[in-house]
Amino acid sequence: MIRNDFELVHKMEFVMVSKHEGLTLTDNLKTMTILSVPDAFLVYMGCESTSEYISSIVTCAFDINHEDIIAKLTQSSYIGIQGKVIFRHIKTMRTATVLFYGDCTILNDTIILISKIRNILWQDDDELVLVLGTICARISLNTIQSKTINRNDVKYIAIPSHTIQLSDSAKAQLEFLKCEFSVNVSYKADNNSTGTHVQRSILFPASLLLSDLPNLSSEKYWAYADFMNKKQPFFLEASSDWLMMLGVKCIKGDVQSNLEKQMSASEVSRTMSLIVPKLYILEQGGIYSDYIEFMTEHGRKSFKCTWYKTRSIIIGTVSVPDTL
Repeated sequence: MIRNDFELVHKMEFVMVSKHEGLTLTDNLKTMTILSVPDAFLVYMGCESTSEYISSIVTCAFDINHEDIIAKLTQSSYIGIQGKVIFRHIKTMRTATVLFYGDCTILNDTIILISKIRNILWQDDDELVLVLGTICARISLNTIQSKTINRNDVKYIAIPSHTIQLSDSAKAQLEFLKCEFSVNVSYKADNNSTGTHVQRSILFPASLLLSDLPNLSSEKYWAYADFMNKKQPFFLEASSDWLMMLGVKCIKGDVQSNLEKQMSASEVSRTMSLIVPKLYILEQGGIYSDYIEFMTEHGRKSFKCTWYKTRSIIIGTVSVPDTL
């Protein structure tokens, strides 16, 4: 599924009406009720429902002290405010600051807030989103060892620590999200062996690594890239079979520079102007296919490419005939 035009949605003003019980706007945010909100807003935030949006709210703050807001409402039943919501999607972990102007009124000890959302600032250098997306991609492609375990009545996915590089900041965020570090986990020695070996591992709550990706372990020709940066996506890794097909040593770094080594100038231009924008607006779990002509060791060949989206990561697979 592909979203409607990104820039058009971004420039719209969204109006949300919410109900807050108990004379509070900042406490018990998870129990507030959204009375109305445009579907386009939920689509833009990547939420399937209002409950998913509410569950993704980390905090909410206003330009006026909360006690003064309540005092004014109690006195005159109305106040105008400005506020911001820190939003972190419970599935993708993408983070945004949602800025709004609000009209507040009170009715029978219930606050009604009409929020006019005029600016949504997405965090474009979110290491945590990149880490989780990369892990999901590698699990789907079967290029990273993992194991599902139960510990203290919680379902975890264990990943060997040495296979993941984390900054101190990302590690702190994962600890906040209930990940466990330096846990000894027993893994199969290899797929064809009954032996095991123990490795220090990071335990991720299974809910953190939920993914709509299909099992892509049978794909031989693939590459994946990070599309978080709105100016230029970056390749992160490619399969050895695909590298061999193209006759290159690696595919890593900005997408355009790498494509210039893989295809003609006209095909690079077509890919960057027609295909890459479609990948940017691909929904979570979305799939898109098109044909691209590559310069291979067998000459110029047109192959069907299929792309899959998880968080900020796009995996591209290439259908290469066995008879090539």
